[in-house]
Amino acid sequence: MSATDAQMAKAERFLALHHAPALLVLPNIWDPLGALILQRLGFPAVATASAAIAYSLGSDDGERLELSEMLGSARRIAAAVDVPLTADVESGYAEDLGDLTANVRELVRGSRPLE
Repeated sequence: MSATDAQMAKAERFLALHHAPALLVLPNIWDPLGALILQRLGFPAVATASAAIAYSLGSDDGERLELSEMLGSARRIAAAVDVPLTADVESGYAEDLGDLTANVRELVRGSRPLE
């Protein structure tokens, strides 16, 4: 399975979890080890917490952490697990729609080029 196919499969699983009869619980983590532990505990998806990531890297919350650092953390976490990841990137590190779109594309791109 290609990286694109794997990412699409995770996205489809994540969407299905939102429509499942069971309540979707998204535990927040800030590093790959935490994500692995939660995956092994059986959580079907995990979420980042912007404050936890920022504080773990010595920064305050509120987009005070550099976008590149936030994206790097999200990518490392996503690469560590097989379950879907939702990333808290606050207001998208953007003040307009163009920047928001570019930042979301960069987040989604991860380690593969956008098509």
